Amino acid sequence: MKTLKNTLFIAMFIATSMAFSQIRTYNDLKTNADGMVDRNGFGESYSKNYTQWDRDADTRINDRDFYNTTYTRLDRDRDSNLSQDEWDYGHQNFYGDFVKAEDYTTLDLNKDGKVSDIEYYNGFKGTQYYTSYDVNRDGNISAEEMNQSVFDNWDRNRDGFLDQKEYDDYGNMYYDIEN
Repeated sequence: MKTLKNTLFIAMFIATSMAFSQIRTYNDLKTNADGMVDRNGFGESYSKNYTQWDRDADTRINDRDFYNTTYTRLDRDRDSNLSQDEWDYGHQNFYGDFVKAEDYTTLDLNKDGKVSDIEYYNGFKGTQYYTSYDVNRDGNISAEEMNQSVFDNWDRNRDGFLDQKEYDDYGNMYYDIEN
């Protein structure tokens, strides 16, 4: 269950980041001599998206960058608040291993029926959500750590390659998230 949620979470990030870098098809990813997308080729392609996560442009993804980006991606109606439906969607598909569904009410400190970005950040900063991507636990997610985490979660069959089906599964999630 955790792997699926992480996979969906990472797929959402890949999807939104790829929109900026114009990686639109499987063929846009760098392949090896056998025509397969391996960890190295994926990393070379995906690294172009790293700056989309680095909100404060300091060349590293700290927890605030990470939570700002994840929050923005979950705010599907772009009203700068997470509704109960947006929260439930995120909990079901992305961060359910790190918080409880009922935490929505707890995080909504001003009791306006919405979770703001500050409420979201404060509610998640004590969890393992961010550190699950910060592999070396230095307080920053490097491009290599992001590539590793994304690839590991997206490579669903664990064969060391991203195949067309795994990409297609991502594509279906991308259109669900963006529409």
